[in-house]
Parts: sequence; structure tokens; C-alpha cells
Amino acid sequence: YFNRVTCCAVSGGDPCNRHIGQLYRCPHVEKEVVDSVADTVIQKRCPYALCERHSRPNPVEAWVSTVAAHVRTLKERGPMHVVSHLLVALILLLYTPFVRTVLLVFGCHPLFACAFGRCYEDPTFAYVVSAYCVGITAFTFGLGMPAVCVATLLQRNKFF
Repeated sequence: YFNRVTCCAVSGGDPCNRHIGQLYRCPHVEKEVVDSVADTVIQKRCPYALCERHSRPNPVEAWVSTVAAHVRTLKERGPMHVVSHLLVALILLLYTPFVRTVLLVFGCHPLFACAFGRCYEDPTFAYVVSAYCVGITAFTFGLGMPAVCVATLLQRNKFF
């Protein structure tokens, strides 16, 4: 509590003192103290920081700060955190095209009529295989993915 880093910006004579959220700390070391008990050197960082509202970095500083935040997240949470975010982004990216194609094949849309002819009236082996694959995709993507999203959201909000 006593060594908490807060925003040091003063606006209209009132200090910000924000200590929650993203803080951009001064990178230099204020002083080094030798701990005689543990025989180690403790670096005391500069107590100055700015919150997101008061920080106005130039584009290069903003980019460096973003990269540093990603590197810190990678070190803290490990590579699986990055892989999981990439998988979620891939699933969300593919959801609409997959479900759209599923609905077009099930509905025998004219876009697929040239490949399958009359679809349901005289089903060919190719259409039956396509319909089977589309059914599996409809179940996994169309129903499974939203169910997993809802279950995840409910698990995250289980205390509310």
C-alpha cells in the first residue's frame, strides 16, 4: 500500500492518483540499495507513472510499449496463451464462411446447383457425401462453437 505506483499527472490542481489499469512507468532506476541480510542489490524504480488517459506517446513509443506488453504477457502466461488466442481468432474468422456454405448446400442454393443438379430430387453420391460433411460442419461449427462460447462466458462469470 505504501509503495503503490500511481499516476503522477496533475490536472486543474488535482492529482490523478490512478493506480488501477494500465500504467506507463518511468524506465530508469532511481537508486540501488544493498540488502545486507540477503546480500543482494535491490533496484528501486522511479515512482513516476502515467495512466492511459494521461499518456500521450508518439507512434514509435506506442509501438514499443505494445510489443513490450506482448512480450511480458508471453513471459507471464507462456506460449499456450498466445496459441489459444490465435486459435480463437481463427475460429471466429472461419465461423461465418463455414456456416454460410453449410446453409447454401443444405438449401440447395443455385450457386451449388451446377455441381449437384437437382440436389434432393435425384441425389448423387457427391451430393450425399457433401451433405454429410456439411451436416458435421453444421453440428460442430453451427451449434458447437456457440455452445462452447456460452459455456466459457458462464464459467468466467460464475461468481455473478
